[in-house]
Amino acid sequence: MGNNNVLICRENWMDVQAYLAYCEKTKRNTAATIKRQWGLLRHALEWSKDRPFPQSPSNTTSFPDYLEQVGIVSTRSDGKTGKLSPVTKRRALEELVRFFHFMRKIDPKRYPPHAVNDEWLASLKILTKENQVIEHEFYTFTEVERLAAAPNHDETLTQFRLRAAIALLFLSGMRVGALVTLPLKAINLSVAHPVIWQWGLYGVQTKNSKPINTYLLQIPNLLKIVTQWDDLVRSQLQPDALWFADITRDGMALTGKTRGGQSRGDAVRKGLHSLCESIGISYKHPHCLRHGHIVYAVKRARDMKALTAISQNVGHGDLTVTLQVYGKLTGDDIQVSIASLTQSDTFSPSTLDGANRDALIEQLSLTLKMLKGE
Repeated sequence: MGNNNVLICRENWMDVQAYLAYCEKTKRNTAATIKRQWGLLRHALEWSKDRPFPQSPSNTTSFPDYLEQVGIVSTRSDGKTGKLSPVTKRRALEELVRFFHFMRKIDPKRYPPHAVNDEWLASLKILTKENQVIEHEFYTFTEVERLAAAPNHDETLTQFRLRAAIALLFLSGMRVGALVTLPLKAINLSVAHPVIWQWGLYGVQTKNSKPINTYLLQIPNLLKIVTQWDDLVRSQLQPDALWFADITRDGMALTGKTRGGQSRGDAVRKGLHSLCESIGISYKHPHCLRHGHIVYAVKRARDMKALTAISQNVGHGDLTVTLQVYGKLTGDDIQVSIASLTQSDTFSPSTLDGANRDALIEQLSLTLKMLKGE
């Protein structure tokens, strides 16, 4: 379990295994997703200790409070040090809620609705502290420009590869797991609208193995960096070779491997961490480059058609996912937007053309149904 001093309830462990088996066989989650879910639910197992999950509502320490103490009072089960990130805490809570919904459905006698009720499930969330404003973490365009800029000295292949990877992650919004499994044949920068084919057919690993056609943002200075790396690897490697190419131990040559090891994502993370420190940028996880892509695009969208395109381009199943997570404005955005309200005509749906008005009505209807739980 990672924290060897914690006694785990066997029934809880078996229930978690049943849930993961359902996710794998019925929902067809990938091995990587199952591993991530297991890591999140381990926190719940250690929180509950020897208390059966159906008795969780009577636990004197709430699960949100427990997560706040992981890495401080209790040892982390993943072997890492420090507190859990806000994203990990949120995902652990969301995963536990999905687990309880599953168990209430398949075993209502052990997990009766009156015991594990909706009101208690709704309490499984991180409460915002008074006077604290939490904004979604992401790399800004300015930060990405600095990270991807060419250094004033000669650089190694590893450093060049990292700069190109940072630029491509921001331009595409793709996940790191897809980037490090992307072959050369799955990206085309020579067309008017550069495209990436995130297809399992090509060996690209996407969330839930979903195939995605992804078009890049047209940002010239970042596209230039990506194209320079692309030209280099294509001049030396075959189409099946990885775009985030493997490099020899001495850092002097590309190897042309077609498959990467489990640590390739770590190479991006560690490289980004080191680069952020060297140029004085606050380090955020590489996934925050995806966040930055979406925030950058959403802030520049002018109609529902553009928002829908952004959502589909990053592989979201529904526009509401994009807007729920990334549609929240930052403090500066809110200030500018409110100030502009008195400088322009009042908005009215009548100012929209027919297509945009219908799309807005449809999306608002879907969002309302979601909020009602329909």
